[in-house]
Amino acid sequence: MLIGENIRKLREEKGYTQNSLGDILNLSPSTIGMYEQGRRLPDIGTLIKMCQTFNVSSDYLLEITDNPKPYIKSQLGENFHQRLEFLIKDHSMDKPTVSEITRIRKTRLDDVLSGKSPNINELILLAECFGESTDYILCLTDEHIQQKKIRVDVPSFQSQLITLMDDYNEFEIANELDISISRLRKFLSGDDIPSPEHIKKLSDLFCVSTDFLLGIRNKTRERLSSNEYPFPMDKKSLSRIQTILGSDTDEYIAEILGLTTTELFHLYHYGFLPHIAVIKKLCEMGNVSSDYLLGFSDSPLVIQKSKETDEDALLKDYRKLGIHYRKKIDGVISEQILQQERDNFMKISVAADEPRKLAK
Repeated sequence: MLIGENIRKLREEKGYTQNSLGDILNLSPSTIGMYEQGRRLPDIGTLIKMCQTFNVSSDYLLEITDNPKPYIKSQLGENFHQRLEFLIKDHSMDKPTVSEITRIRKTRLDDVLSGKSPNINELILLAECFGESTDYILCLTDEHIQQKKIRVDVPSFQSQLITLMDDYNEFEIANELDISISRLRKFLSGDDIPSPEHIKKLSDLFCVSTDFLLGIRNKTRERLSSNEYPFPMDKKSLSRIQTILGSDTDEYIAEILGLTTTELFHLYHYGFLPHIAVIKKLCEMGNVSSDYLLGFSDSPLVIQKSKETDEDALLKDYRKLGIHYRKKIDGVISEQILQQERDNFMKISVAADEPRKLAK
C-alpha cells in the first residue's frame, strides 16, 4: 500500500511541513515521518482528519481510486458501527460469513461491531467484502460507489498475527509472550514493535517461520532436520548490525544499502539480510570483518587483499590462535594504529605551520 507516498505528496502539494501537518493532526513530526516511510499506518480517526485536511476521499488516500475528488458528504448521521450492522443485514450475511470473507478473526469483528475502531487493513477488507467505498463504510458519504480497484495491504506482521490468532484469545497470546493484553493490542495495531524474543515465541507457538510471521514471505518455511525453523535470530550478530546502522529509519543508510525502508526495519530489528551484498556494504560501513559482523569472531580485525601479502592466509592463521595469543596480537595492532594516528597528526600539524614560516 502506498498510503505513505500519498500522504507525503498531498502534504507537499498543500505546502505543509511534517511539523505543520503534525500540529494540525495533533501528532509529532516523527509520527508523520513514520507514516510517509510506510513504517506505521494512521488510525481511523487520523485517516478521517487527513481526508478533511487534504480535501480528498479516503479511497484516494488509500490508493483505491485515482480520483482525488471527495464524495458527497453524508447527511444521515450514522456512525460506523450502525452502518456495518446495516451492511451485514442488507447483504443477508452473518458475522461468521463476514469473518471468513475478510479474514478478520471473529473475536476482533465482534470488537469492531461493539464500538472499537477497525485498523486500515480491516477497513479495506470490509469495503471489499461489501463492494463499497471506504468512505461509505466510514459514513463519510452516502454514495454507493463500488470500486474496481480495491487493494489490500501486503502481508505485514500485524496482518499475519491477526490471522494466526483466530483460534486463540488475547489472554492466551499475552500469557505466552509474558506481556500485558494492552501491549499485545499495540502489536496488533502497529503502535508497538515486538522484540526478536517475542517473534521467536510466536513462531514456536504458531509453528511458522519468522520471515512468514513478519510478512516477508507469503508461505511459511519447513522445519530443518534439527526441528527448528531456518533463519533464527542471532543476538550477537543483531547487536553488531544495530551498532553499525544506528537507526531503523535512516533513508540515507537504506539508499546506501539498496534497501527499502521496510527491509531496513527488518534488518535493524530482526537481522534479516535480503541479499549477500548487504553484508559486504555493512562491513565497509562499520570497518569490520564479515566474520565479526556475523558472530563467527569476536575480533573486528579487517583483512584486505594486497599483492604483497597473502592476507587471507594471515586471517586463517589468526583464527587458529587461542584467546590469550589473539589479545597479544590485538594489543600490538592497537599500538600501531595509535602510533599511525600520532604520525598523521604530526604531519598535518607541520603542514599547517609551514605557511606561517613563509610569511615571516
